[in-house]
Amino acid sequence: MIIQDILAGFLMISGVIFFLTTAIALLRFPDFFSRMHAASKCLVGGGISIIFGLIIQEGISPLSLRLLLLIIFLLITTPVVGHALTRSAYQYGYLSEMVQDDMKDLKAGNDSND
Repeated sequence: MIIQDILAGFLMISGVIFFLTTAIALLRFPDFFSRMHAASKCLVGGGISIIFGLIIQEGISPLSLRLLLLIIFLLITTPVVGHALTRSAYQYGYLSEMVQDDMKDLKAGNDSND
């Protein structure tokens, strides 16, 4: 039991550290695209770490199955939402201080893959 509690506590604390890293990155990074990248990566890592800690703390139960489904939901939806937000910001024209615009040709309609 003590190892289970230590492992669960470690995972929950690491999840909180991921969330703290996300908060710092949102304040420190210079543009929207960098902030979205940090937010989508760290929020997935932090959320999964905390939920895994809860699964270990709870043991095998119906609640653990629901938490596992929540992890799958996080893995699917968070990257999709991050991609949708950054793509819509790009298409809207929000290009603050980008060094290189690799999608310039695609935005102008000059698709070279045709």
